[in-house]
Amino acid sequence: MTGSVEFDECTGPDFPEPTPKTLGVMWNPNGNVQYSAVYGNKLYIAGLFSYIGPNNGFAAAVNPLTGKPIAAFDTTNNLVDGEVYGTIPDGSGGWWIGGNFNYVGSASRAHLARINADGSLNSWEPTGGYPDDGIVYALATDGTYLYVGGDFTATSPAGRDKLLAYDISDGSVLAWDPAPN
Repeated sequence: MTGSVEFDECTGPDFPEPTPKTLGVMWNPNGNVQYSAVYGNKLYIAGLFSYIGPNNGFAAAVNPLTGKPIAAFDTTNNLVDGEVYGTIPDGSGGWWIGGNFNYVGSASRAHLARINADGSLNSWEPTGGYPDDGIVYALATDGTYLYVGGDFTATSPAGRDKLLAYDISDGSVLAWDPAPN
């Protein structure tokens, strides 16, 4: 499919670089933009897309019955700046997300974050270190521990590769080390 769109009120070629806090003002197409032109105060784009809309930051909460976005999820302040590959409920109405990202909103959350039931970012952070140097693909929890799997090389200072577990109450890395290859 092809599409085109016209934007009003462009300020010229010096648009500010996006930051984790300003991503919410960006609109994205569902395909590639192949052509763009500025004429006066308008930006014209065209390409292989059929829809353009606000950036949801690679994650959204939707009602499983209607498919509509849940208004409580705050995509203005909690945009994820990269891909989300895993998500599971946290048992309290919120959820855990894992993937290839560094920020949720303006807060640093390398590859792993917890979102509250009201859509806000939870203050939980792992005290044993984040999954570094890679991507989180899988999450599981038993309500006490959060198990994290992926293609990460180490978690400082715990030194775990590809699979680790956190104590949810304090964020510490468990001594459990299955050492998968």
